Amino acid sequence: MMATLLFPHGQHEDLPGGRVRTTLGIKPVHYFANGLWRPITSRLGNSGDPAMTIGVDELAQFRIRDRLSGDAPLLHFGKGNSFVRFTPLGTANVTGRSFGENGFEYPGAWPGADLRFLFGGHRLQEDILLSAGHPAQFQFRIDSHAGLNQDTLETPEFRILAPVLIPLAGKPGQSVPLTWRKSTLGGKLILTVTLPPGDWSGWTLDPTLTLQPDPTDGLDTWIRTDNQDLADGISDEMNVGHTPGIIGRSFLKFDFSNLPSSATILSSILSLFCSSELSNNARTLRIFRMKRAWVELQATWNVYSTGNSWQTVGGFGANDCEQTAIGSRAFSATETINEFKDFTLTAGAGGVQDMIPGGSFTNNGFLNKADTENEDLYSFASSDHATAANRPKLVVEYTLPSKSLTALTLGLG
Repeated sequence: MMATLLFPHGQHEDLPGGRVRTTLGIKPVHYFANGLWRPITSRLGNSGDPAMTIGVDELAQFRIRDRLSGDAPLLHFGKGNSFVRFTPLGTANVTGRSFGENGFEYPGAWPGADLRFLFGGHRLQEDILLSAGHPAQFQFRIDSHAGLNQDTLETPEFRILAPVLIPLAGKPGQSVPLTWRKSTLGGKLILTVTLPPGDWSGWTLDPTLTLQPDPTDGLDTWIRTDNQDLADGISDEMNVGHTPGIIGRSFLKFDFSNLPSSATILSSILSLFCSSELSNNARTLRIFRMKRAWVELQATWNVYSTGNSWQTVGGFGANDCEQTAIGSRAFSATETINEFKDFTLTAGAGGVQDMIPGGSFTNNGFLNKADTENEDLYSFASSDHATAANRPKLVVEYTLPSKSLTALTLGLG
């Protein structure tokens, strides 16, 4: 059984081959309600709904029955004005039980298959844990909804992902992507997934609902020479380089607080989605570790926070950031756009290793700067970009004492 744990700031997964992956948000995730910012806990509690008695009311709303019974509507999931209510079909009458603080499961929901739900602020994950004698297909009925496009399975707030078969942790095999077959019965949408022929005991079937991350979770910005007092922390892009009248540099910060202090960093790759380029020459962009605690909504060409000036305007003084890069990427004069560009960062001493808890270098994030700031400008999607999949990410691979290879994926937004 593949273990997946969701928590307020991310998700922890056991992966095939003994690997572990943790996906984290850049900042603690909060939501605004009744005039206050509140942290997302994702803890299941009494919903107050007599039909779906277990629930969470935070950034998203999650409601579930404590028992599978007669194909009755089981689950409500919503955010804003969008929601879906759906039912797994053909199940046994099974009483559920809590799974951790934010999970609920129904052992024996089908012959040879358990049903489990895990809820974390931005995500509802539904796992079907397969064992001997499992069904060849599974069906789900959309009982009611608001805002759901039944062709794309998206609402303005979230989407239903395609199902996938996931192998048992530590066992051979690669994930198998599947598709939904759509039909209607009694005017209601039915989603059916059929497994490939064979015995999939020990595998997990994972149909999942995923919310688009809130842009306020990200921590990045860019500064510019054409408006030296403009703070640009809510732009959907970060510009780096030069175009007539503008030199641009960008800052990004990822939260390393959940990395174990005993971790040995093996590799670190920063990925930025290049959305446009104005270049006539080949240029190299370099990543530097920041010394200043810059503030996303206050940093400008002149200051790193309100009332606090850079040593050198533009944030590249010796007291502002290191003068030796920890990563770089060469860009051609005709760089392909609308794809991720990977920057390999120094993993060990002098790089990311020093920035984790207990390290010797305070994590103030990174500066992205062009070697030659003349005639060439590149735009990268920021954490405020409308397409969540295009937002910046940092993948860190590390080992722990007596542990196998582990991967940590951190995503802006």
